[in-house]
Amino acid sequence: KNSLGSFLLDGIDTKNLNADALSAIIDFDDYSDAGGVREAPTCQELAMEGETLTKQGDHREAIPLLESALELGSDDTQLHSVLWSLLGNAHFYLGDHEKAILCHSHDLAICCELQDEKSK
Repeated sequence: KNSLGSFLLDGIDTKNLNADALSAIIDFDDYSDAGGVREAPTCQELAMEGETLTKQGDHREAIPLLESALELGSDDTQLHSVLWSLLGNAHFYLGDHEKAILCHSHDLAICCELQDEKSK
């Protein structure tokens, strides 16, 4: 249990995640502080944007945001579970069932760890 982040990202291709890809999807001006200095979005902000895109059916655009949120990580293990579920659903709707199963397997592992019977 040394690195929950490395467990969560196991099997996810993160080499295509970069600032250019994110800036094409996210308006980073929304994440500026009062001094105008741009700050990178947080895991929670990426998760919320990814969730919105999946609800709109924009699964292809949601995937890099959800993967980036997982890469950034959070202390909120339940959030990781939700991210894996959303990511699995996005891959499923795009027809990539192998990745969908992998993502839902990560979600299930977290649910078992949390003893979250309802989410299983």
